Amino acid sequence: NVFHVRVGERGSNNVAYTSDGLCPHQDLAYYESPPGVQILHCAAVGSKVRGGESILIDAMAAAHRLREVRRGSFECLLEW
Repeated sequence: NVFHVRVGERGSNNVAYTSDGLCPHQDLAYYESPPGVQILHCAAVGSKVRGGESILIDAMAAAHRLREVRRGSFECLLEW
């Protein structure tokens, strides 16, 4: 499936339809089968567009590191 995002579409009641920056987050985590990989691309950019940087986080690497440096905090994740 293709999900098109256009700034200003749908009255911009969702941050996905604005030009605001996003902090790292997980999309569709509430789905029964969330996507394992989500690929985003920009099909068109106006000459005055700024931003658009992407930030990727390796959650598994972060969890492994947390287990090394704060075992108790890591264990808390397993219990939650």
